[in-house]
Amino acid sequence: MIHSSSGVRITPRLRHDFTVTGVEKHLATARRATSELDPDTGEERAAQMVTCAPDAIYTLLERNGVVGDLALPGTPDGKAG
Repeated sequence: MIHSSSGVRITPRLRHDFTVTGVEKHLATARRATSELDPDTGEERAAQMVTCAPDAIYTLLERNGVVGDLALPGTPDGKAG
């Protein structure tokens, strides 16, 4: 916890457990998300970029603004307001 003149900054750490029951469906969803993030990325390139579950999870977190360039303020990669 950090105290400052404008208040107290609290940084909660959250854990999310994921169960993937359909790996191919999970990879396909992440590959579509890759194309949403960069419309110039074709299906073949998206398949090369997303090859495993960790790639897929990171891509989906990025698309949802948790990490990466689209990260929302207050998230680990987000810029302060």
